[in-house]
Amino acid sequence: MLCASGGFYFGYYMSIFNPLSKPVLTGVYGITDKDYISAKSNVAMIFSLGAMVGCVYSSYSSEKIGFFKTKIFGIVLELFCYLLYAIE
Repeated sequence: MLCASGGFYFGYYMSIFNPLSKPVLTGVYGITDKDYISAKSNVAMIFSLGAMVGCVYSSYSSEKIGFFKTKIFGIVLELFCYLLYAIE
């Protein structure tokens, strides 16, 4: 349980509390300083919705296809999301 909560914190930190959010949103994506707070709030909302959908999906898929395959799919999806950070 402790390890799982650490992984959750890491994912939450990566998407919402990331100290690079301001340089990325303003420098790379061209969001103005005026719209920065709104954009960061939208990221937080989308992450929360994704977490809710992920909880429902992972419990359903664990029952249907098995825990191991669901865990592998989650890891592959996580690696894909990490790669998105490398793309401008």
